[in-house]
Amino acid sequence: MSALALSLIVMSAFMHATWNYLAKRSAGGFAFVWLYMSVSTVIFAPFVIGLFFLQSISFGWMELAFIAGSALIHVVYALMLQKGYKIGDFSLVYPVARGIGPAIVAISAVFFIS
Repeated sequence: MSALALSLIVMSAFMHATWNYLAKRSAGGFAFVWLYMSVSTVIFAPFVIGLFFLQSISFGWMELAFIAGSALIHVVYALMLQKGYKIGDFSLVYPVARGIGPAIVAISAVFFIS
């Protein structure tokens, strides 16, 4: 593994742990979710705008619907995680929150593919 790949993995793990620590320690709720999603948007917007200039990207209604659906799911997840952190212990809420997504996908796949 290259040093760049390893450093990206370590940095990503550190950022993920820091985000969850701050989410647990904050007063939480809608204001915290709005703040970190706004900051994320400001950080990533230049990269997305640059991608539009470098690539030939076109959106239809279906793509926009999936983007909106994904955004809605992320907001609901973040708000539910804040609620969980507010009422539960980190060692219980975090693993359940991280495991519920793959479980829902796996269960849904069984019904949609069959």
